Amino acid sequence: NADVVNGSGLSRNVNVIVTVNSTDGKTSMKKSQTVKVNPDPLFVTSITIPENITIEEGDSYTFEEAKILPMNADNKKYTWSIKTEGAPASISEEGVVTLTEAATPGVTFVVVATADDFKAVESNECLVTVVQKTIKVTRINLGESEINLEAGGSHGLFYVSLLPENTTQTE
Repeated sequence: NADVVNGSGLSRNVNVIVTVNSTDGKTSMKKSQTVKVNPDPLFVTSITIPENITIEEGDSYTFEEAKILPMNADNKKYTWSIKTEGAPASISEEGVVTLTEAATPGVTFVVVATADDFKAVESNECLVTVVQKTIKVTRINLGESEINLEAGGSHGLFYVSLLPENTTQTE
């Protein structure tokens, strides 16, 4: 028996000796052969995905590739899924989360990735939070087109309006 360690794990080379004897007991023959025995598969032990993400209502989000350990696992494939029953979203094989119309600000749900091997290790949970869509400011209007100040002087309040009026942009 000789154990050999290679890049994918432990493999075994086993020396098998077969002895054949004739029925008359006069003839004996030995044959030696090395047989390679396949090692046990190297399964995924850990999958890591982001712990929290936000998606603006009406948008989608694409997860980056999950971190798989060990890096030399035999099968590094995994499947994305939404763990929260009745979540207002779907997720594709490629990790694209698409929100439905029912996904309103404040709604949360959990996404996981599961190894596609015999052990089916599940990743950490990623909490997805739906946030209000940002409506950006497209124009700023000042109530006065010209303000005259003398040195050391001051001016009272003046009117500023942001367009569109329903903007949600705060910065």
